[in-house]
Amino acid sequence: MKLTNCKNSFRSAWMALLCGAMLCTACEKDDPKSTACDIASFTVNDKAWDIDDTNITRAYPEEEVAASLTPTITLSPGAMVNPSSGTAQNFFTEQGVTYTVTAEDGVTTKTYTVKATLRSVDSGNYTWTLTGAPGNYTLTISGSGAMGSYDNEDVPWYSYRDGIKTAIIQDGITVIGGNAFSRCSNLTAMTIPNSVTAISYGAFSGCTGLTGMIIPNSVKTIGVAAFSGCTGLTSVTIGNSVQTIGYDAFGACTGLTSVTIPNSVTMIDRWAFVDCTGLTSVTIGASVQTISGNAFAGCIGLTSVTIPNSVQTIDNWAFGDCAGLTSVTIGASVQTIGYSAFFNCSNLTTVVNLNPTPQNIADAVFYNANLNAATLKVPASAVDAYKAAPVWSEFGKIEAISENDG
Repeated sequence: MKLTNCKNSFRSAWMALLCGAMLCTACEKDDPKSTACDIASFTVNDKAWDIDDTNITRAYPEEEVAASLTPTITLSPGAMVNPSSGTAQNFFTEQGVTYTVTAEDGVTTKTYTVKATLRSVDSGNYTWTLTGAPGNYTLTISGSGAMGSYDNEDVPWYSYRDGIKTAIIQDGITVIGGNAFSRCSNLTAMTIPNSVTAISYGAFSGCTGLTGMIIPNSVKTIGVAAFSGCTGLTSVTIGNSVQTIGYDAFGACTGLTSVTIPNSVTMIDRWAFVDCTGLTSVTIGASVQTISGNAFAGCIGLTSVTIPNSVQTIDNWAFGDCAGLTSVTIGASVQTIGYSAFFNCSNLTTVVNLNPTPQNIADAVFYNANLNAATLKVPASAVDAYKAAPVWSEFGKIEAISENDG
């Protein structure tokens, strides 16, 4: 009897132990693993980066930039990350570095993009930021007021200039500084806001990668050599508030095919479009009073030009060496035509002069133009006066202006 009771007690204890183990196993199976897969913190050298949803960023001053950075990453409990925390990376690229966090459950994931940007603050109350990879940098300038002007080597981003592809000037900047983007040869895209009122000397000189430029209506001054040597520039839109196009402003922009100078412009300065050999069409606004020396010299692609009635002075060599020029219309208010203004315009066949009084001009105005084979058209009342005037009388034909002329 006692033995039987002992066996029964042993059996009961064994069953209780077995049931407990089964219950424990069931508890483990019913307790789900975490699905959290967040990056709680991302630090480099004890400096925390900004986390915005799945984007992690930090702007670095130029003096702190390193080729690679080693981050310390804190994750949700039980989660894993690839690449792992403590792995050095180059975050200064356009695409950044992608991190994939896998939750404790082994199934749930989240992807983060981590980028570093380059920034520096100039004494001129503006900030510049460089993002992307070498050769494909985007330079963004923000702030207020005028940018500084520089000698080339003093430009804050000078050492990165060959790699800048896009430049964005944000609203608030009023003056683009002298030489600011000079020789950024890979610059292909440029944004200028309506807050800008002046483009200073040499601002974009030598930017051979620029193909198009829109100068907003807010701009009043295009400075000396502002776009000089931009050989890839094929089109430019000049805003309707520009008053002065400076010395050599578009000199040697050999790819430029046409230009319209708005009615707001009163003076085209010396050498403004010199050696724009691809220029085939130019429209001069109705407020221009002076076409300065060499303004269009060497524009061998020009075949015709109309100088509006607002112009009073065509200065020395203004259209010198425009060998492709076949016809010229000279406005009624032109009083002065400078020395060699149409020098070497060897294909000139027609000149329309709307002034009723022949201008007193030097022999060299049309030097190397075959005037004997050309026709001069003038107001009917002035035909005899032109036939008697020095130089004008050398044209092979002098005729009265018809309704189609001028």
